[in-house]
Formats: sequence, C-alpha cells, structure tokens
Amino acid sequence: MTKGVPIVNNPTETMTIGCQIVNNPPGRMTIGRPIDNNPTGGMTIGVPIVKNSTGKRAKVTPIVKNPTGGMTIGAPIVNNPLGGTTIGVPIVKNSTGKRTKVTPIVKNPLGGMIIGAPIVNNPVGGMTIGGPIVDNPSGEMSIGVRIFINPVVETIKQCGFIAISPVGRSKPHHLKTNLDKKSMIS
Repeated sequence: MTKGVPIVNNPTETMTIGCQIVNNPPGRMTIGRPIDNNPTGGMTIGVPIVKNSTGKRAKVTPIVKNPTGGMTIGAPIVNNPLGGTTIGVPIVKNSTGKRTKVTPIVKNPLGGMIIGAPIVNNPVGGMTIGGPIVDNPSGEMSIGVRIFINPVVETIKQCGFIAISPVGRSKPHHLKTNLDKKSMIS
C-alpha cells in the first residue's frame, strides 16, 4: 500500500514509499537516492562506487588497484619494492631495506639511510646530507663548500680559493681580507 506518494518500479519487490528507486543490482532496497552499479554485490547509497579489486565495497572515494592485495581508498598506490603498502605517496627503493615515502632516497656509502637529499662520499668518515663534500686536509667535515688550509692565519676559508704564498702568508686570489699590508706581501 502506498499513501500520498508515487511508487516507482522496484526491482527488488520491496515496497518503496515517497522516493524514487533505481536499478539495484544486488537486490536490496534503495530509498531516496540513486544507486550505482556495485560490482561487489553490496548496497551503495548516494555515492558512486568503483571497482574494488579486493571484493569489498568502496564509497565516496575512488579505489585503485593495490598490488599488495589490500584495499586502497581515495589515494593512488604504487608498487612498493619492499613488500609493504604505500597509500597516497610514491615510494622509492631504500638501499637500507626500509620503506621511504614522499621523498627520494639515495645510496649512503656509509651505510645509513638518507631521505630527501643526496649524499656524497665523505672522506673524513662522517655522513654528509644535502651538499657536496670535498677533502678537508684539516680533518674536519666540510659541507657544500670547498675548503683549504691557511696554516698562518689558522682560519679556514669556505667561500674562496686560498693559496699558500712562498713566504708563508696566505693570499686570497679574489677575496678581500682584513690582513695588514705586510702580511699580503709575497
């Protein structure tokens, strides 16, 4: 019995009052909202459903194929070479055997994990992230700039080339310094 409201074709043979029903392939009742094709056989109300490779229902957000066999909703998944699931962000190969998200990882020749910045070989035995390192003859680590020794002034210049003068004074080739005039004579 229907009072005061139209009834439309109900393929599920269940009574529908006051609202429209559309084709419901799983054979259940849908009231008031359209239903989209649900390939998994469950009821979907008011939101589209996309193919769920795991056989479960997905509402509102699209689902993409998860190569690891798990369900992924609303975010893309990429192949994780380490065997774990990655949702929404790309993953790259981590040479240390751990999962890395969002940022690339490069090989760390010293055996540690580096995320998001390149690493170069550090001849003094320390880890260097995000900048090149050159041989520092004073035994300290140098990041991002070339370094030389100034044995007289006992300072290390990181922004220019410093050469050893024949009289034992250091004279920068293209930098102005505060050294007195006598110390600049070579």
